[in-house]
Amino acid sequence: MPPAQRDGPIHEVADDVAVEFLLAQPGLLAVVLAEHVDDGTRHCRSCPGPQSGRRRRPCNVRLLAARSERVRVARAERVRVAGAAEPGAAAR
Repeated sequence: MPPAQRDGPIHEVADDVAVEFLLAQPGLLAVVLAEHVDDGTRHCRSCPGPQSGRRRRPCNVRLLAARSERVRVARAERVRVAGAAEPGAAAR
């Protein structure tokens, strides 16, 4: 599968601790998402590659950050829905 079509790290279960770490550190997720971007040649701007140059994009760090963002959004949506279901929530 081409790198642009990959939608998650290879070992998502093993990444749960890293996801929680990214979500627990204020502002870290935004920094990681901003830094691990395509450099215009389909390589990560931030990741050093082996001897040949930069790592392909999306890199595993970016994939982990994207997964963290999906988790963050899903949690926020659950909180929003739960809050809307509370008695008296319509009056807010």
